[in-house]
Amino acid sequence: PIYNQLVELSINAQQAWVLASYMNFEYENQPTIIGWFYDITQKVMTQQKLEQQKNEFEAIFKYSIDGLAIVDLQSNFLEFNDAYLQLTGFTRQELLEKSCIDLAIEENKEEASAVINEVIDKGYYVNFEKNCMVKDNKIITVTMSLVLLPDKKRILITTKDITQSKLLESQSKLASMGE
Repeated sequence: PIYNQLVELSINAQQAWVLASYMNFEYENQPTIIGWFYDITQKVMTQQKLEQQKNEFEAIFKYSIDGLAIVDLQSNFLEFNDAYLQLTGFTRQELLEKSCIDLAIEENKEEASAVINEVIDKGYYVNFEKNCMVKDNKIITVTMSLVLLPDKKRILITTKDITQSKLLESQSKLASMGE
């Protein structure tokens, strides 16, 4: 049998990773061991970097105060963070049964579909404002930025609730018109 072991080495003060392989055999009636090494430093470092990036992305996704969602190309929800759940008021299961376009009020559905198509064609869309029907038929105003993920099969959506600022803006306009 051939034995394999991942070994970390320090060569000239540089970290290196090798796959050390060896096997026992007999040579001229003497027990002998033959060994060989494969330098896999680049593979290990790439794997470590990918793991670090994955952990960073997961932390950003999980702890962002903005609502983050990942949808397929038909806008069906695949994943979302807690902030997105809180924004909509839906449970995880309820949201997985909906699409982002489903949440748009009737007057915004056609435009929401057009935005999804533009993201598929162009790769992104910034500051799309729409009104959404969330839990208990409550309507909120959101601004969204969308980006096509590298696999070109999913879209990342960043969502901010701007309902209060829109309300203040309209109150300010009404007050200035009354003067």
